[in-house]
Amino acid sequence: MPPSAHAHSSASPARCATRSRHALPALLLSLCGAALAQPVLQPGLWEKHFDGGTLDPDSGAYRSMSVEQRQDCLSEASLKQGPDMDAATFMQRNRQQGSSCRLLSEQRGATASTWAVACQDSDGTRREVRHESASAPTTFSSVTLATDVPAGDASRTVRSRIQIRMTRLGDCTPATRP
Repeated sequence: MPPSAHAHSSASPARCATRSRHALPALLLSLCGAALAQPVLQPGLWEKHFDGGTLDPDSGAYRSMSVEQRQDCLSEASLKQGPDMDAATFMQRNRQQGSSCRLLSEQRGATASTWAVACQDSDGTRREVRHESASAPTTFSSVTLATDVPAGDASRTVRSRIQIRMTRLGDCTPATRP
């Protein structure tokens, strides 16, 4: 799990501090843009581990529903897009699917981020998502926890977790380039 301590960037703490739920996320993210402009991850051959699962209410343990491991040659351009999703992108994707969302909290630094978002679908289903990530030149990790509560039936609440871990293995070779 990524560390909860966050690195501080050269942007002022007032601009990149935890944002209130009434702030305009896109505007505030643009204010932090200079601090986030340089990718931390190094280009090269990366191994990615993806594990998604749901919480078993009886045992209290997460059951893996989808596990994937692969290697990819990542360029500087692809790393600028990043392996991580920010709160604004998450909210935009949910709004495109008819949900209304609000930002609960967000902290971003040069090497770590956390955010929380609450959404409500058109059918009344409520979703709260909490995300935490950390990166270094040769590693990346993130954990996303989601709780979905169907409208009118809290007994069908689903808790899920998605973990992503990436490790740089070295430089790309002609055999590993796309």
